[in-house]
Amino acid sequence: MRARAAVGLLLVLAGCHARATTTVEATAQAGSGRSRSSGGRSRSEGREGSTREGSTSRSSAPPSPSAAQRRYEEGLAAAGRHDWTEAAAAFSDAYDLEPSTELAFNTARMFEHLADFDRATQWYQRVLASNPTSAVRAQVTARLANVQRDAQRRRDGIAQAAPDDDALSAEAAVWFNRGLQFFRRRRWREALQAFETANQFVQNAGGNVAELMFNLGVTHEHLGHRGEAEAAFRSYLSARPDSPDRAEIEQRIQRLRQPR
Repeated sequence: MRARAAVGLLLVLAGCHARATTTVEATAQAGSGRSRSSGGRSRSEGREGSTREGSTSRSSAPPSPSAAQRRYEEGLAAAGRHDWTEAAAAFSDAYDLEPSTELAFNTARMFEHLADFDRATQWYQRVLASNPTSAVRAQVTARLANVQRDAQRRRDGIAQAAPDDDALSAEAAVWFNRGLQFFRRRRWREALQAFETANQFVQNAGGNVAELMFNLGVTHEHLGHRGEAEAAFRSYLSARPDSPDRAEIEQRIQRLRQPR
């Protein structure tokens, strides 16, 4: 359970589990009825009845899990090992066999962990198309917005601030957007000054904006400020510990630490 919660999965596979339970109960009831009907027979019939009851008992054993259930459980195990590729394949296979909102969501989360933003988007859209509960819809809508921002950051090399980030005050937003404009014109020093000013407003308000720390890291990197870039990237990872591109940013940090 801890592993599943840590990677943000929906923990219910209602379809497969409910069908397996129903099958076990129905088989057990049928076996019980046959056992009672053999009670008043002769000794020889009793032996035959005993043989039949043994056969019934064996047939009453819980059936093996369905293929979808097996792949679902394999996906959970892989996610617990942080083997996102195998987990994505397992959840996707289970979905193909028995589609469900939960399996679509879990598959999307695995592709998000893999920083495969296109496929994560496609699977989140499947969740939204499946008429989920309002709570799941709200969660998926928020995650989809994060995925789209992450995809944009990868394309542009710079992060947009989350539009609903309360820590980004009006003054900070002005300087943040000014930094974006300078960055896109490759005016690194002006961009750095703007981002630092935005960060000062954020810190004075007691806030923290992960995207701002990422932009400071990238800008310091362009200017050759290795120590400052590393510190900013580490602050970004602290603010977004579940960032799908964590491995990529950690590699950048390692490159910054290498001697010139």
